[in-house]
Amino acid sequence: MSESYQIFILIPNGIQAEKAVYDTHEIVEKMGGVLDEDSMLILNETQNEEPEPEYITEPSEALATLAQWSTYGAIAYSMPEFVITIAYKGVPTKNFIQAIKISIMERAFERGGDEIKNKYAELAQKLHDKFQATRTIMDWGIEYKGFCWLEEIERLNRGEFIGQYTILDIKDKSVAIAKLTAL
Repeated sequence: MSESYQIFILIPNGIQAEKAVYDTHEIVEKMGGVLDEDSMLILNETQNEEPEPEYITEPSEALATLAQWSTYGAIAYSMPEFVITIAYKGVPTKNFIQAIKISIMERAFERGGDEIKNKYAELAQKLHDKFQATRTIMDWGIEYKGFCWLEEIERLNRGEFIGQYTILDIKDKSVAIAKLTAL
């Protein structure tokens, strides 16, 4: 199995889960993404439930369920080029998201060349700006190479920017510095 290209939008202070889900949906929709018969809702396990991934039949219900799910999850969008999966990461039951991860299958992404690379870099930039992220990265196999979003959040809280990412690496050091001086 091939690794995917990934985008991580990292927001150490977090944003409300509902805002993360609905604002991301709005941006993805404007870029041609839809929730259709190929789309899936993947909810993370809770202490009492182990939900199975399910195809989306009613997009508004799927978004509402994801926005309220205590341990978050992911949703697969049909884009004009291929399917992408958007996962929401945060501290369970705190109702705020600290990272948004977008996964794109390797072969599909590479077939699109620079046009696709630029489109998804633009998506990353829009999400970074919308959520005033501290750092947004995009590369092939980020997690495969040992990246852990939670460790990165801890580093960003200390004002540390470690690593380099070839496709996209947006660092908002002013946000990190403001957080450090507030401590």
